[in-house]
Amino acid sequence: MEQGLAKKLIELLVGQGVELDESIRWVQQEASPEEAKRYKEAVATLLTTSLVEILNPLWREHPTLVPEGIATVPKGNPECAIHGKVGLGGQGDENQ
Repeated sequence: MEQGLAKKLIELLVGQGVELDESIRWVQQEASPEEAKRYKEAVATLLTTSLVEILNPLWREHPTLVPEGIATVPKGNPECAIHGKVGLGGQGDENQ
């Protein structure tokens, strides 16, 4: 993919990730624990899919577009994102 388009998509998806993460806090404050849990799980699914299926491939193709502080999922190891070790807001995987 052309780098300019990749940059636009990355900015969009990272921004949406930040907003969705913030929305979890709203739901936790205002909804029942059961509703908050369901919502958090749904958002986690969205963010994981975005990271594994879109962002990481773009970052592999254009490594200069990886924002500082974000570690990507090693190729062939998508379960790392699910456990919060890498990706948006993650701490990185020491075994990379």
